Formats: sequence, C-alpha cells, structure tokens
Amino acid sequence: MNMGTDTIKKYMVQYLASFSDTKNLQENVDALVDEFVKLFFADDLAFRVDEACTVTLLKSDRKHLESALNMMVENEAFDRFSRYLNDDQSVNYRAQLMRLGKHNVVFGMERSLAYKGVDIRNVPYSNLISTYVNELDKAVYAKFDETPKVSKM
Repeated sequence: MNMGTDTIKKYMVQYLASFSDTKNLQENVDALVDEFVKLFFADDLAFRVDEACTVTLLKSDRKHLESALNMMVENEAFDRFSRYLNDDQSVNYRAQLMRLGKHNVVFGMERSLAYKGVDIRNVPYSNLISTYVNELDKAVYAKFDETPKVSKM
C-alpha cells in the first residue's frame, strides 16, 4: 500500500478527532503530521543527503564537503556543493539539497550517522558536520575499496 502524506494526515485527523477533549486539534494534528512524516521518510532523507554529499566528496575532498555543509548551515548557501557527478547532467544534486532545505539536510545527516552506528546523542552539534563528513568519507571509500582522499585545501 502506497500512502502519501495526505492519506496519513487523514487517518491521523480521524484518530485525534476521536478524542473530544483535544484542544487546538488542528495545531496538534499539524505538529504530529510534521513529526511523523519526518520520521516516516527518514530513511529516504538520509539516503538523499548522502547521495548528494557523496557527489561533492568524490569531485573534491572531505574538507571541501565540510566547507560546503558549514556554508549551508551558516548562510543557507548551497553553491559550494557539486551539481553533477559526471558528464551525465540528468540529476542536479545541488538542486536536490536546495529543495530539501537546510533543516532537512541537517536531519538527514543525523539519520545517516545513526544508520552508520554513530550514537548522535554523544556528538555535540558543533561537531555534527565533521563527524558526518568523516563517516561518509569512510563509507564511500570502503565501498570503492580505496583510501579516502587527502584534503586539497
């Protein structure tokens, strides 16, 4: 069964409506739907963030990716991310990240780290980006059976 966010919201509204003493029903529904959708699509979000960040990592190096992520967090600027993996320009990875937005990219990084076995509760927010880049770097180059790139910066 393929359930979109509208179907999920309909069932949540029906469920919450069964409680007659619920105050501010629409506010509660909106908050619940936002949180549920975020968690429901967490796997996909982590995959998309990893995929787009991997392109920048492969085209440059981990310092460049770390710089791109910092620019995104600090200034909501996405221009340091690579757009295309190779000559095939069918997927614009930078545009994908821009569509996701800063908060979803950060959430995707956190979910990706959790899937890689990193206890993100022990990672201070100030170290989130460097931890994410290091883990992505290890995963990417383990996949290609290569040594991670040394920074060009």
